[in-house]
Amino acid sequence: MAVSPLDDRYAESLQELEAVFSERRLVKNRVEVEVRYLLALLSVRGLSIEKVSLAQQRKLLGIVEKFNERDFARVKEIEKTTDHDVKAVEYFLQARLRRLRLEGLIPWIHFGLTSEDTNNLAQALQYREGCRVILQAGKSLQEALATIIADNAGAMMLGRTHGQPAVPTTLGKELLVHTLGIQESLENIRDHEHRGKLTGSVGTLAAHTLAFPKVNWLDFAEKFVRSLDLEPEMVTTQVLPPLSVMRLFATLEQLSLLLAALAKDLWWYVAFGYLAQAKIKGFVGSSTMPQKVNPRMFENAEGNAELSAALFSFLSRQLSYSRLQRDLSGSTVKRNVGVAFGHLYLATMSMSKGLGRVAADPGRMREELEAHPEVIAEGVQTLLRAVGDEKAYEKVKEVFQADNFSLEKLRDWVKREKISAHAKERLASLDAAAYGGVAEKLTKMKLTQLKKRINRLA
Repeated sequence: MAVSPLDDRYAESLQELEAVFSERRLVKNRVEVEVRYLLALLSVRGLSIEKVSLAQQRKLLGIVEKFNERDFARVKEIEKTTDHDVKAVEYFLQARLRRLRLEGLIPWIHFGLTSEDTNNLAQALQYREGCRVILQAGKSLQEALATIIADNAGAMMLGRTHGQPAVPTTLGKELLVHTLGIQESLENIRDHEHRGKLTGSVGTLAAHTLAFPKVNWLDFAEKFVRSLDLEPEMVTTQVLPPLSVMRLFATLEQLSLLLAALAKDLWWYVAFGYLAQAKIKGFVGSSTMPQKVNPRMFENAEGNAELSAALFSFLSRQLSYSRLQRDLSGSTVKRNVGVAFGHLYLATMSMSKGLGRVAADPGRMREELEAHPEVIAEGVQTLLRAVGDEKAYEKVKEVFQADNFSLEKLRDWVKREKISAHAKERLASLDAAAYGGVAEKLTKMKLTQLKKRINRLA
């Protein structure tokens, strides 16, 4: 039964993430943590644990490597009786050890642990793998954006502030602004330090220490967490302190919001005609208006990105506190982390697909610039200031806000101004299409650096 579009409408698009965040994968991760913990105990001197051959150790690892649907079903069947997910994994492993004739290891499964030791590590592995999937999708998006930016570094267009015609810019530079922000967020995700803890019921390793007081359990716990390629968090309650996960979710929220912002601007560029949409055979834009080609992919990206941002914001806030040493309110919430990742992934992929369906229309952009010659007013008044005219702003405002303003009237006015011939010549040749400043140069320079950073993403 599917009650979410992630499980139905979008299921085919989310297979890569489904393999990371499904219940089956979480159970497999728990099995892996428990088996690797058992193997780590085998190497601790001073424990009264039977010796196990290398061949038998390989068989133990085989429980993880060969974990399949039948194994998963068995764990879930056990959970119907235990009503406890981690205990079900423990009982499953006990049965496996009996089949392997390793009954002597049964007391050492989940030895001294609390369920949260197993869960936080299993979930950290999910988060890390989920980030890799997002980074791969993000890299593809960045490559698509870099191509459009390179092709339009000097493509002049009308800039708008407060929605009004303002100063010319280039399409490439405007998209670069978005792309650099997205790149920084992706790099923060790539560089995030995923943490984990193995510290017992309230963070004291009391059970371990009572059973074997001569063992350096702090050292053991640190090494074990690092063996999972996670950073150990040693000062804890029963749960992992929230800062690391909050930081990750805040970064994922930030990426979601930046994607939504990009989607909105791309939508406007389509509306203005700066980006022309490809006409795809069979594609239906409207059920009643056959002529329409809608920027649906950008709208889809916007909606999914904003939903993702809201979910990550909630997750970060809710997981920021667990009452005293631990309560279960965060347990059910964590099961929805994959939902937030899913909407972010959909947003990223929709954006990439949308970019593949549009192409810049320089002719349309130039046409609109020519329709708004008044946008060079900033340049005119600034040049007049540069030659010492203290009333430059007021003079130019009067000329440019005249009802019958035109470039011809501006040039007639310039001829009458008492400024140098050189200044008059520069003003006479100025038009909107030539008022681009360093936009193209800046874009090309930063794009070269950006491409190198994109290559290092994943």
